[in-house]
Amino acid sequence: MPSPAEPSRRVFRLILGVILLAAALLRCWDIGTPQLWEDDYLNLDRAMLEPARLLATQVHLGPVDTTFDFQPPLIYLIDHLALGLGGTVLAARIPSLAAGLLTVLGLGLLGAACAGRRAGLAAAALCAGALFPVEISRAIKLYALFLCTLVYSLYFLVRCVTPGRRPIHLAGYTAATAAMLWAAYQGVPVLAAQGLGVGLLYLRRKGIFAGPDRTASLAWIMAAMAVAACLWLPIAPGLFFTNTFLQNPSISRWSGLEPRFITDTLAGFFYLNFDYGPVAAAAIAALLLVGLRGSWNAPTALVALAAVVPSLAILTSQSDLRPLVTWRHLIAVLPAVCILCGSGASRLGGLACRKLPDRVRGAAALVATGVLCAVVLAPPLSRLDDFYRRTLTNDRDLFRFLSRTPGPKTTLAFTGYQRNAKAFAARWHLPEAAGGPGNFAAPGYQRLRTVDLFLADSERRRARPRGVLLASWGAGGLHTRVALAGLPSRAPLLLAPDSSGRAGYLDDFRDWRAYNDAYSLDNWTVDSEVGLLRPTRYERPATAVWRFDLPPGPTTGPVTARLTAALFKRHPTVPADSVLSIAASSDGKTFTPLATLGHGDFLTADGSPRLVPRRFFEELPFYQGHCREAEKTLDLTAYAATGSVWLRVEYVPGTREGFLALAGLEVAAAGLETRTGPDPLAFYAANLARNCQAAAYRPGLTRLGRTAYVFALPDHPELARTLPGGEVIGPPSVLAAFAADHPGLPPAFLLPDAAGKPAVAVYDPALAPEAGGIALSDVSPHATVEQPGDTPLPVLALTLAGRINAPVLALGDERVPVPVSAPAGSVLRLTPRGRGTLYFSPDFDPPDFSDRPNAHFQNMAASRSYPDYSGGVTCLPGTDCRFEYVFVSAYPMTTLRIMAYPRLYGDKDGYRACTVAYATDGRTFETLLDERNTTPEQWSLMFLRRYAEVRLPRPATQITVRFSLRADFAAEFWSPARPIDRMAIEADLDARNFPGLTVPAGTTRLSLSGEADNAFRVWFTDRAPGLERIWPGQ
Repeated sequence: MPSPAEPSRRVFRLILGVILLAAALLRCWDIGTPQLWEDDYLNLDRAMLEPARLLATQVHLGPVDTTFDFQPPLIYLIDHLALGLGGTVLAARIPSLAAGLLTVLGLGLLGAACAGRRAGLAAAALCAGALFPVEISRAIKLYALFLCTLVYSLYFLVRCVTPGRRPIHLAGYTAATAAMLWAAYQGVPVLAAQGLGVGLLYLRRKGIFAGPDRTASLAWIMAAMAVAACLWLPIAPGLFFTNTFLQNPSISRWSGLEPRFITDTLAGFFYLNFDYGPVAAAAIAALLLVGLRGSWNAPTALVALAAVVPSLAILTSQSDLRPLVTWRHLIAVLPAVCILCGSGASRLGGLACRKLPDRVRGAAALVATGVLCAVVLAPPLSRLDDFYRRTLTNDRDLFRFLSRTPGPKTTLAFTGYQRNAKAFAARWHLPEAAGGPGNFAAPGYQRLRTVDLFLADSERRRARPRGVLLASWGAGGLHTRVALAGLPSRAPLLLAPDSSGRAGYLDDFRDWRAYNDAYSLDNWTVDSEVGLLRPTRYERPATAVWRFDLPPGPTTGPVTARLTAALFKRHPTVPADSVLSIAASSDGKTFTPLATLGHGDFLTADGSPRLVPRRFFEELPFYQGHCREAEKTLDLTAYAATGSVWLRVEYVPGTREGFLALAGLEVAAAGLETRTGPDPLAFYAANLARNCQAAAYRPGLTRLGRTAYVFALPDHPELARTLPGGEVIGPPSVLAAFAADHPGLPPAFLLPDAAGKPAVAVYDPALAPEAGGIALSDVSPHATVEQPGDTPLPVLALTLAGRINAPVLALGDERVPVPVSAPAGSVLRLTPRGRGTLYFSPDFDPPDFSDRPNAHFQNMAASRSYPDYSGGVTCLPGTDCRFEYVFVSAYPMTTLRIMAYPRLYGDKDGYRACTVAYATDGRTFETLLDERNTTPEQWSLMFLRRYAEVRLPRPATQITVRFSLRADFAAEFWSPARPIDRMAIEADLDARNFPGLTVPAGTTRLSLSGEADNAFRVWFTDRAPGLERIWPGQ
């Protein structure tokens, strides 16, 4: 019997269109929901560079904010353009999404060219539904772009080597191949495989090479390959640089090549990381073998070669990345797998229908082919719920917690695991509020929030973060601690001589001393875990200045500075071009360059690197625990005549591999006058008081701004005094009163005496566990605030946190109504004549359902289904239940966001339900979330996020949010104390009618009036909230 007819061109296009629509739905579903992780940050970091610097950096692996990403620059350039059109996660994912959909189309065309239209449709369908192509189409990575360019390079090459070639095919091949080479270094072995394949076809007189003009045809194809290679030449050095950088002869070429790896490669493209059985792997292998047997021809051979050659290049490499290779990295295999499996499904479908009547045979074969594809795709697609729920990090939740937790104005620093990637993550999620402590123009006082991340097995060895612990939690083996600390400056520094007239200063950056001692820092981070002062953002310049004062009188000996620099450098021949430039000054205004530290300073006389043991500040061990080290000793005596020596270190970034940092600073002086110098303890106590704008302590007074109190401790009462500028070092008796008013408050800083005992303490009431603010309530409706200095404070953000019920704030003679009502646990932020936010997060650990007007509940109880964890609510036995929260605002609410964590015990009918709905009139509710679990007798997973956002059809002045549970105590909502799993409700407010307020200079009385039942804290901030990306889709 003849084989079933291929579908017509019209049917082919129609079905391919349907497949593309299905592919788009799979890829676009909740595309803004997945949280970013380290690989995303690597790509976003480079995409945000200027194109010229990006190109130079990627070719020679130059220093950037995040660690290496060993790829050509095309995906970053495209993402750069996408971010220019819209600075959201969705904008960054659009290039991969578009490439993923074009890949499905291309595989349909390529499969049709290799094995017929029915096989092409099967190949497109397999690519559309396989989870790996779906995932990479939603990621901010190069995979989708490389796969797309690879498919079209192969498609146009197949068209070039088969009869009917047209000039547009050569042009398309050239463009697609050049793009492939710019998309991934795997493109180079692919091009080599294509050249090999074309050469074999020419020798065997296959396809277009069977005719008399075979040599001319070969010449045209080789010319197209040559043009594509020439277009790649500007970035070609990057491949050789990267290869040399990663080369490691001790790596086994055959590491990890086991039968499981082969089956993972076949099944992984369909199942991703989900489990698959031997039957599934065997079915995929069987389809592939059938397809290989039934459609082995010249085009298929080209596709197979393009899969085999780059895979062998990766698997036989000896590089530091080789142990990390998984089936995911063999992405060039995916087109061959889809086409051969599609061909196998097509062949089996044709065989199954070969005896049917002619009029139905073609359609039946198409249906049978579709059924076989469905058999392959059905098991992985049954895991779509789990696929869409997966998350590799909780970063967005972390930064939402940091943003929505009220407190004083702070800088932000990360320590521990992946601290460099998390610092970039902060700049992405909170771009206008993520400055670090290494950025200040003059001595002063700053508050710092530290996020310390570490693996669970290192908890016992890890010191508690400095300051007051605000939160601590663990998730997936990674622990996080958030602390609030104060960083007072004690600059300028004093070179206080000993009895022999010698003085010295030393900082090896093993602690945070530089934050206290430097006169100014710009773009520096003290990485005490590896003993480095390194640029926070390696792609930008950095400047550090120290000021050293000398005692009055002549200096008869030298004043010297010795600086130790560290360079993480691996490539043996291409020098690093980043530089440390050192200058000195006698007045802090005019600096004289003295020396530089660059690549050549880290080499010995014979040209070999001077290596010392030191861990790299990233986790990946590219530098094998070593760095290059160099020292430079400078004579500063000429700058000491005025009594002060200023030392400046500038980092000038380069574009070639090499991470440069400062590893030590030592200043020494000899021949100093020993009789006229100030007492070092009194000198530094006065500096602390000036830099903290310290005032006399007055009970009941809240001081605004970056200020703190300075006290002499009982062993040194003589240090207490009032400075000429009005700053105060309080006596021990006042410290006792302060301590009584602030029980348990630890000092922000302790200044030791010569014996190492604390002599002076800096205290900051804003570092209390509740993070400061001005407490107002019905019971205590009055407070006194002080704006230091002579300049009023224009309030650009007013924050209230607690229970809010239409309060009226009176600041002196200025009355500010706040017409908002929200339950306890709410945070209200208002920007004058701008946007406001009302955020609420309940704490169900334990649940607290009161009968206050803003909280409504029915039949609620605490959950006990998860003994190891608390923070859930459910229904009383034998009941359905619900609870509601009501928000009222005269500033119209325009957008509503809900983040909920439902949990259900499954029933096959889906009767049990967790529902979230809202109403703007208190009666007519619209459902936002409706969660069911149809897996019988199994609890759904804990802490699965459910997010909904709705732009209200009409701005509302009242919103009721109802959480309903149906089916006894087998349905729950969770909002535990752990910050990353807290239920959240947020509304955007149109606050254009909020007039704002100004805190006058000096002391002012703050009073609360208005409605009853208020209890909140108030913060006045002179900076309006900026751009944030802390909700899905932002």
